[in-house]
This record gives sequence, C-alpha cells and structure tokens, in this order.
Amino acid sequence: MDRHALITTIESYAPKANAASWDQSGIQIFCDHTEISHLAVALDPTVETIQEALRLGADAVLTHHPLALKPLLPQSNTPYYRVLKEVLSHDILLYAAHTSLDTNLAGPAGFLARFFSLKQCRALEPLGTEPLLGYGLVGHLPSPLESTLFFAKTEVIDSHSFFSHNVYWKSAAHHHHPGLLHGLRGIAYSLGTKRSGGYLYYRRRQVSRGSRCTVPSHVHS
Repeated sequence: MDRHALITTIESYAPKANAASWDQSGIQIFCDHTEISHLAVALDPTVETIQEALRLGADAVLTHHPLALKPLLPQSNTPYYRVLKEVLSHDILLYAAHTSLDTNLAGPAGFLARFFSLKQCRALEPLGTEPLLGYGLVGHLPSPLESTLFFAKTEVIDSHSFFSHNVYWKSAAHHHHPGLLHGLRGIAYSLGTKRSGGYLYYRRRQVSRGSRCTVPSHVHS
C-alpha cells in the first residue's frame, strides 16, 4: 500500500482534527520509502515492540500511544533514544492514533460498549453536535445487572487487557461494601479526559446519575 494511502486510511477512522490539543497523534517518525507492505499494530511504541515489528518484517508501525507528548532531545541511552535509533536506522514509519482514535466511539470506548451490549449509546463528552463523536461513552444495559455480576464481567475484561489490574482492587473494595451498587442500569466509560476524570461510573437503580463507583482506565501515581 502507498504510504499516503495508509495514513489516509488511518485518519479516516481516527482524524487528527479530533485529537486533544495536548496530544501528539499522527506521524511520530517519518520514513523515506513510499510503499508499505507490512504493518505492525501495538499499544505502545516500546523498544521491544519496535524490535519485534522489525523481526517480523514490518516497514510501518501503528500504535495507540504516541512516542512522546512533548519534544525531547535524545541526550542519553534511554528507551526513547533506542526507539528513535531502531526506527530511523531501518527507515520505518511510526504513527500513533491516540485521542484521535479515542474520540471515535467505535474505537476503545466502543469495545466495552459491545462487551456489555449497551443500548442508546452517546458520547460522554461530545465534540460538537454529533452524539457519537467525543470522549467516553454512556449507554443503557439491556437489563439491570447486579454488581457481583458486573465485577465478574470486568475481571473477564481485565483478563483480555482492556483494563488495568486495578479493577481487582475495586472488586475487593466492593466486597467490603456490598451495598455499594445494586441493579446497575447504565454504564459510562471515559478514557481519561479532564472533565470526566478518566473513570467508569455506574448508575444505580432509581438513583441519580451522579451516584458512582469508579474503575480507572488510565492509572496515575
């Protein structure tokens, strides 16, 4: 595939114009060659990821997270320097679709919506007037879900690497407070934007939307 056609295809699904202002979605490292024959896809552009992609013959790597959120000088033998060295020395394309993809609700937020079979979905933080364009997603469960079943489902999700392991900490917290949730009807999922706080919250039966329990999708120390 032509390099320009590949980038156009990615951006048709994850438009750079929809990325957050602080983000660095888009081309991370340019390449000279114009034909892409093998594409590797990964979450993070780590040294190990790039080396494995090269071993498998990739001449382009598409990741979710960017290489860096601000310009850095490769002043020492850091992972950042080693990624630069590997990519530049092998002349491969490195592209990241981060918040540009997050705002597409068929993307990461949509994965969870489909897992829980949510109905009447809409953006938690809409971009403009389009209900299915924005950060996070809120929708209704097909039927009320008891919290014990909910936590069992989140542990299944975690085993497939959708969540961080911190979901188990939240499950343990629930066991100490068994009345915390009862008869869940709606779920909202956020990917870490400022307004929504980067948390899942769950609406209880006949309780206002503000009542919540949280499971972080991005964990910060």
